[in-house]
This record gives sequence, structure tokens and C-alpha cells, in this order.
Amino acid sequence: MILMVFLFSSGCSNDFLDVIKEKIAQDEAEAETQAPADGTAPTVAIGSTATDPTNASPIPVTITFSEAVTGFVVGDITVGNGGASNFQTSDDISFTVDITPAGDPVTVTVDVASGLAADAAGNVNTAAAQFSIVYNSSVPTLIISSTASNPTNVSLIPITFTFSEAMTGFVVGDITIGNGMAGNLQTSDNTVFTADITPSADGTVTVDVVAGAAQSVATGRDNAAAAQFSITYDGTAPTGTININGGDTYTTSPNVTLTLSPDDGTGTGVTQMMLSNDSGFAGASWETFSSPRAWTLSSLPDGDKYVYTKFKDAVGNGSLVSTDSIILDTTPPSQPAVMGVTPTPDTTPLWDWNDLAGAVAYRYGYSEGTWITETATASEFVPSTPLSGTTHTLYVEAKDAAGNWSDTGSKAIQVLPAGYEETMSAGGVSFDMRAVPDGSFFTAPDDSGTAAVPDGFWIAETEVTYELWSTVHTWATSSGYMFANAGTMGDGTDDTDQHPVTTINWRDAMVWCNALTEYYNDQNGTSLECVYYTNAAYTIPIRSVDGSTDIDYPNPGSQDDPYVKSGADGFRLPTSDEWELAARYVDDSNSDGDIKDANEDYPGDHASGDTTSYCYPSDGGTSTVFGNYAWYNDNSGESTHVVATRTANALGLSDMSGNVDEWCFAWKTGDSLRVGRGCSWYHGEWYLRVGALMSHYPYYAWWHTGFRPARTP
Repeated sequence: MILMVFLFSSGCSNDFLDVIKEKIAQDEAEAETQAPADGTAPTVAIGSTATDPTNASPIPVTITFSEAVTGFVVGDITVGNGGASNFQTSDDISFTVDITPAGDPVTVTVDVASGLAADAAGNVNTAAAQFSIVYNSSVPTLIISSTASNPTNVSLIPITFTFSEAMTGFVVGDITIGNGMAGNLQTSDNTVFTADITPSADGTVTVDVVAGAAQSVATGRDNAAAAQFSITYDGTAPTGTININGGDTYTTSPNVTLTLSPDDGTGTGVTQMMLSNDSGFAGASWETFSSPRAWTLSSLPDGDKYVYTKFKDAVGNGSLVSTDSIILDTTPPSQPAVMGVTPTPDTTPLWDWNDLAGAVAYRYGYSEGTWITETATASEFVPSTPLSGTTHTLYVEAKDAAGNWSDTGSKAIQVLPAGYEETMSAGGVSFDMRAVPDGSFFTAPDDSGTAAVPDGFWIAETEVTYELWSTVHTWATSSGYMFANAGTMGDGTDDTDQHPVTTINWRDAMVWCNALTEYYNDQNGTSLECVYYTNAAYTIPIRSVDGSTDIDYPNPGSQDDPYVKSGADGFRLPTSDEWELAARYVDDSNSDGDIKDANEDYPGDHASGDTTSYCYPSDGGTSTVFGNYAWYNDNSGESTHVVATRTANALGLSDMSGNVDEWCFAWKTGDSLRVGRGCSWYHGEWYLRVGALMSHYPYYAWWHTGFRPARTP
């Protein structure tokens, strides 16, 4: 310090001189206490409280300088195979940091280079010695395996125990065996061990090693439990049987079906088989098991034939030989000679044939290959229902005990036509049904529409008489049926039971058809199916209706909306289209499936049966004979008449126009009215037209309304 003395004249202020003196004294004191110069660089040491190797993550690391430093930050730490975080210090000498390993297992290194921090004198640090530690978080693992196939029939199963690292303390007692025991434990490197397992019985053998059974040589850590090893042991040979053609005594062909039934108990299951017609299995080879199996017996001649088999399971255990036999008979009986009288008016003609020696059964039918029946005793046949008027051929074959069918014998018989008429009977009351072919036709009084009936059907020749109605009604009401109306004999004015029934509603007519079906079956031993049901499964026929004025439609299964079983062959109401086809039909002269050609139908403005002219309107061209075909208001005397007293139409159907209006199974379009067809004794000629229709509520029971049933063949 340079001491500068300023001399002032005696005139200077004393206060100023005091300040100068005080400053000089302070400078002299600081000079006396100033430390000598520092030239030593700080050193660095890196350490950790974690053991080496370690499974700790992160690894705690301490970086210690020899003196307080400044400027040291986490980015000054170089980490190999890891990353640094959580860098802290409380005194600028000792720094802590967490090192997170970047692998497993991995060697983690920590370095601090020189010149990264400085002491108070400005001296920078020297480089630290590298810190290194091994990180390994994994416990020793164990895999149990075997060179034996699974399943196996090896009685000493080789097992290998492979640890992930060298281990100590692993002994045979550490091995847990299910269904067996272990022995002969060996190792050459303390990493891979082998042992032999002896099964106790057929079935699954399991091998387990629990956690802590052995310890790592390097780390002392216990092993983790091994995944269970299992293998199926099968040391038992299978058994089995063979069956030819289901155990039949005979076969008519060397081509048979074998049913193979092996039994391997609780073993691995049969996978192969060997088959042969020779007990020594000459030329045979093993094949994949399958059953049933097509097989060809040894060649002719006929006689006893044998098939031999043996089985092998999945591990190669082989069975003993099994066998079965069958008699091969390829010779059919003689052809039957079928006889009969032809031509004949008999609609149930007799066919007979010679009773052949060696024949045990016969089969016969109207077309070859489509058989009516097979019988063990009959040598004649009479049809149970009348045949139509055409030529019918009966085909007959004979069968022997082996099942060989003979060549077909046949005989053609011409049945003379009976007018396509079927007579039926219920309770002693006969009624005729007429066949109506399928086809398309014009509709409406002016023939302006068209319709088609896709299937032929039967329709009653007349309207239901009171006699038939009453007979069925009496049976039905005693058998659980209920009707809304009892019906009336004609119009109720001193008529007979041969008049049509009237005063019944649509529901009565519908349910009566079901009753007729069941009564007919009861009387004739037939099995016609009812058509109308209360349920969609067609198991509960409708047997009860009432006269409620509430129309229950749509409501499937109700009295106004029954379920209709398609194809059922019982009695039913005709549809409106079926009724009109039957009323119009004259002849399909060109066999083209319709009656739209000239003279093939009764036009829509004619009465059914009248080919001469229209019945309405009344003018110079009106038919003069339509009253011959219909009872209507001008000729009925205001009453119904005995059925079939007017001229029938071309199909032999009477009263299709007039006498009584007829219920049909159809709704009037867009309305809640059921359709009626045919007009009645009460109505004028306008309604007689075959193309006209009437409609009524289904609960109405008019004195001029009845019905005629139809039936699907």
C-alpha cells in the first residue's frame, strides 16, 4: 500500500484529518490478516453403499471432493450403461446421485473428468478413478425338459434340469415327482443336471422344483420355481374288437364296412391299425386308425369270410389279434312271376305271384324302386284305396336270407275310369269328392283377372247335407268340440236332411272340417292330418269356436285366424281361387295347364255348368237354360232344395251356382269379411255368375249359407 501524506495548512478542518487517519488504520489491519496464496487442485473419489454385484435400481452413488467446489453439475457425470438423476449436495464437497442401469445384467461405470469444478482459489479438480459395479436383478431360473417324446412308453424317463447359471445345493431330494420317483441325479458343470424318472403307473408324470432349492454360485441368490414339466406315460398295450357290417350274418357283396372298437384304457389312445383277410397278415401294413372302414373281403366263391386286425397306440404298444366273420352270399333268388286280370272295372284289382323257394320277403310298388311295403308272407296285393282310371303296373321283387333282391317282375293292369270320383264315408253317411286339376284361369265376372291354383285338389261333389253335418256334429260335440251354431236343415221350412245345412257361420264350417277329419280317421282307421290349429307347431287342432261379434284378426291361432298346416291332407274349406277354378273348369283340351283357351271354361258371367250364355244381365242374349243348373230366387220357391237336383258341371259338381252360398277360406280384400261363393236360393241371377263373390262377417249364420269341403291329396 502506498501511503500518501497530504500536508495541509493549519487552516484544514480537523474532521477531515480524522477520516484520513481512520482509513489508514483499516488498511494496515487488513494487510496483517490476509492468507498466503493457494495452488492445490481438488481431488475426487466415487463410491456406493451398494454391494457388487447388486440388484438395486437405482444404484446410490456418492461423489466426494477433497474440498468445497463450485460449478459441479449432474451433466459432469459420465455414466456407462445407465443414467444419472436426483443429483444433490448439502456442503459442495459430498454429492449424491442415483444411477439407473440401462440393461440387465450389465456393468455400470461412473466417471468424473478433470477440470469440471473449482475451489475457492480457482483450482480445478483432478479426474476421479472410474467407479464400476455389476447390476443383475434376475434370480436364477430353471427349465425342466426331456428328450423323451410325449406321450412315451419309456419306463426310465430321462429328465434335464437347466439352470440359468451355476448353482450349488441342488440334490435329488429337491425334485418332486407326481406318479413316479427320481434317481441318478448328475451334473458336470453345476448348471445342467440330469436325472431318471421311473413312473409308478400309466398316466401323467409331473416333475417340479420349488423356489430356493439351489443357490447361485455367483450371487448366492435362490432359484425361482420351475414351470411344471409333465409327460404322459403309457406302458399298457391296447385291446380291441372288429365287427363286420354291424354283426350281420350275411352279406350280398364282398364290399363291407368294418366297425373297429379298440380300447386303450387310460392310455394314449389307438392311432394305428393293421387289417388283413389273412391270419398271418401277409402283405398288410400299419395305417392310421379310422372307423368305420370300408373293406373288401377275399374273392369268391361265396362262403364264410374272415377279417383280422390288430391295433397300436400312440407310443407303439401293440395289441393281440382280433377277428370277425360273415357269410358272403351273392346269388339272388329267381324273378317273381306276377299275374292279374286286365282290363278290369275293379278299382281295387288283385295282383298275385308265385311263392319262391328260398324267398323270405317281398317288396312291391307302382314304380320300380319306390316300394309300397316289404312283407315276409304275402304273395298277393290288393290296393287299399281305389285306383284312378288308367293303366297301373305293379313291380315285385323277392329277397333271400342274405338280403339279395331278385330281378323285378311286373304286371300291368288297366283300370277302367270311374269318373275321377272318390266316395268317402263318415258315420255311415257317404259323400263323394271330385278331383280338380291344378291350373290357371280367368277371374271376375268379366274375366278381367287371372289366378292360378298350383296343386290339384279334391272338392266335395255337393254342398254338405244336413245329414252329413249332423252326423259329424253329433260325434264332435261328444268328443270335446264346441260350435257356435247347431245348423239348420235347409232353410228351416220343412226341409229334409238331404238339403244343405245352413245357419252356420264361417267359424262353424272351419272347425267342422277338423271334426270331419278326426271322425273320418276314427271310422276308417286312416291318419289324415287336421288343417287348422291353435299353435304354430301344429299340435293342437282348433276344436272350439263361438258366435262372438268380435273378429279376432289378425291373431294367429284364434278362431278367426287359425294356423293353416300346408300340405295337410285332412278336410278344409276351399280357397276362393280353388272354388272358382272348380266352378269354371270344363276341360284343358290342349293340356297346357290352363283353361284360358276357347271352350275350356265357363266364362265369369255364366252359371257353373251352363255353356250357352250369360245369366246376367237379363237381355236378349241371356241364357234361357241357366235355371237348369242353379236354384235361385226365380225358381227356388223361396227355399233350399235337395242337393244335386240341378244339372252338374263338367267336373260332376252340383250346385256350384245356387241353392246355398258357400263359405271359402279367404278374406275379402281390405275388409274383415269372409268370402262366400256361388249364390243361393234367396238371391238373383247377378250372384249366380261364377266370377261373382259375396262376403259376410265370420260370425254371421245365414239361412242361405252353407259350404262344401275340399281336401289336399
